[in-house]
Amino acid sequence: MINFNPIQEWYYLPEVKFEMIRFNYNREFSMIIPSWAMYLYPKKSVRNLKCHTVQSLDFFYKYFKMFENGIPYNFYYSLAELKNGIYFRKCFKGGIEDVPKEWNFNDYIIGYDFVLDIDVKDSKDILYAHETMIKVVEVFDKFNVPYDVRFSGMGFHIVISYKYMPKSYSLNPNDKNTIYKLYSSIAKKLYKKYSELVDKNIYDSRRVLKIPYSLSLYEDGYFMCCPLDKSQMDFFDINDYAPDKWKNKIKGRGVFLYNENGNISDFLKKFKIK
Repeated sequence: MINFNPIQEWYYLPEVKFEMIRFNYNREFSMIIPSWAMYLYPKKSVRNLKCHTVQSLDFFYKYFKMFENGIPYNFYYSLAELKNGIYFRKCFKGGIEDVPKEWNFNDYIIGYDFVLDIDVKDSKDILYAHETMIKVVEVFDKFNVPYDVRFSGMGFHIVISYKYMPKSYSLNPNDKNTIYKLYSSIAKKLYKKYSELVDKNIYDSRRVLKIPYSLSLYEDGYFMCCPLDKSQMDFFDINDYAPDKWKNKIKGRGVFLYNENGNISDFLKKFKIK
């Protein structure tokens, strides 16, 4: 099993907490047990948390006894941006408050980012995922699409902020012409044209994404989820993302946005995506 001492040390570094928290603002925060550990920690995953401050992060570490009991939580934030954030659930000694039935997540969505998830099941195959990522970003660069790239632990996330998306699509998943259908069409097109490693089945209003600078935990170790600069994209080595190599290097790092002044319209037209 994993040695939790360095994991705890990482998560209590102030620069790590500050970098992670910036992705949680007005988003859902989730602490999710990875599939390999679910049989050990059934029903331990927690969603629908509000975590806008480092103090809240510290509280959740302790409240859910992550380090006390060595629970291998992966940290996620919602692709959905919510008006005033997720419902604030009170935490009691006997358990956490349920989200009221009358509070409907979908009613509060004011934005929803696109992510292309490129994954492999074994780290030995990571270069196949890297090859696919490079193909996609080359196309995005050709059509001046704004994006950032993150190493996810066993693959890559290519993210396009909602602010660059056409606003003619509804954020209400119950409508006909939704942003989720558009995103699904983009992923299916890239899956068909470039690689079967593209996950084309993750487009609904409740999807979550690993938080940059958190750790992606596996049975035999862990990697830091890392935004990639151009050099790191081009010359990727999975061994570079052990967290001990990043201490004192991430303060204020954020993500690396490419084609910041671009848009996605030319890409959608060229690939006939509606």
